[in-house]
Amino acid sequence: MSFSAYLALLTGVISNRTGGRTAKLIYVVDKENWAVRTVGSSLAKHLSAQIPVHLSTTALGSRWQLVHFGSIDMYMTTKGWHHIHPSNNVIVTVFHLAPTYQQTHLLAPALNETTVHTTNTLTQTQLIAAGVEASRIHVIPLGVDTNLFRSEQSPREAMRRRYNINPKSYVIGSFQKDGVGWGEGLEPKLIKGPDTLVETVALLAQQLPVHVLLSGPARGYVIEQLKARNIPYSYTGYYQQTEDVAALYQALDLYLITARVEGGPLQLLEAWAAGVPLVATPVGMVNDIATHNRNVLIAPIENPQALAAHAARLLRDPQLAERLRQQAQQDTAAFDWRRISQRYQTELYQPHLTTT
Repeated sequence: MSFSAYLALLTGVISNRTGGRTAKLIYVVDKENWAVRTVGSSLAKHLSAQIPVHLSTTALGSRWQLVHFGSIDMYMTTKGWHHIHPSNNVIVTVFHLAPTYQQTHLLAPALNETTVHTTNTLTQTQLIAAGVEASRIHVIPLGVDTNLFRSEQSPREAMRRRYNINPKSYVIGSFQKDGVGWGEGLEPKLIKGPDTLVETVALLAQQLPVHVLLSGPARGYVIEQLKARNIPYSYTGYYQQTEDVAALYQALDLYLITARVEGGPLQLLEAWAAGVPLVATPVGMVNDIATHNRNVLIAPIENPQALAAHAARLLRDPQLAERLRQQAQQDTAAFDWRRISQRYQTELYQPHLTTT
C-alpha cells in the first residue's frame, strides 16, 4: 500500500470515529462502592446486550471510545478538567451543584465540548445559568431495580428483632452518606441535611416512640447527635451489597429525605418500590417526579418542624400512609432500570455507537 493510500485510509477511519460513531462504552466510576458505581452497574446489567459496557476508575489511555464520566467529580480536577484523547466522545453526568461549588466558572468551558447528562431539572437550570449550552443537556432520571426493591411484609418482624427494635416503636429510615469523607463522618455534609434529619427526629420523638435505622458510610455526626438526644437508633454499618440495603426497607414505617441539595436521591425510588411511605424536601428528582399528598409528603428545605409534622401525620393516619404507598408503587414502574436504561441508550449512547 502506498503512503498516500495509507494516509487516505487512516483519515477515513479517524473521520468516521470522531464523527460520532464509536464502539464501546467506558463508564467512569469512583473507587468507593456508592451511588455512581450503583448507577454504572445497573446500566451495564441492562444494556449489555446492546452496548459493551466497561466500568473503570479512569479513562486514561482510552482511544476511539464513548467515555461516560459517572459524576462531575470524576471529570473535574483541582486545576480544571480531564483532557482525554480527542478521538473519544465524552458524556459527563452532573447530579447536583451545591451552593459552595468552587468550579462554577469552569463548567461552561469544561462541558461545552461534551454531552451533558443530569437527573433533574433543578440541576439543568443551574447548568444553563453557568453557561452550559442547553442543547447539550439531557435530563434522564435515575432508576430502581423493582425486582430487588419490593414490598414484602414477611421479613418485617425478623428485621426488627435483628436490630433490637422495640416492637412498639415507629421505625424511621435513613440510608445515605451524610458525613464528609469516607472515614467516621463526624463532620456533617450539610447538603445532605444530617442536621435537619436529627432535628426532625428529635421533634418527632416528643410526640411518638421512634427508632432510627441508619445505614451507609460516614454517619458519625448523626450517630453522635442521636446519642446526645437519647433517641434510640441502630446502625447497620456500610452495606456495600444492594441486596442488603433493599432488605432494610422492610423494617421501616417511614423514610425521611431531609437534604438541601440532591441529584436523586436513589432512596426516593427505593422507598417507593419497597412500599415505604416517604416525607421529603423538594430536592433533585423529588421536585420533578413526586407530588405532595399523592405519592409523598413534601416539606420546605431546612424546616424540621414541617418535616416532623408530616411524619407524625403519616404515622398516625394509616389510611393516608397506605394511599401514598400504593400510588408511589404504581408510579415506580416508570422508573424501573429496564425502562430508564433504554433512555440512556437512545438519548445518550446510540448517536455515538456503531451498529456493527
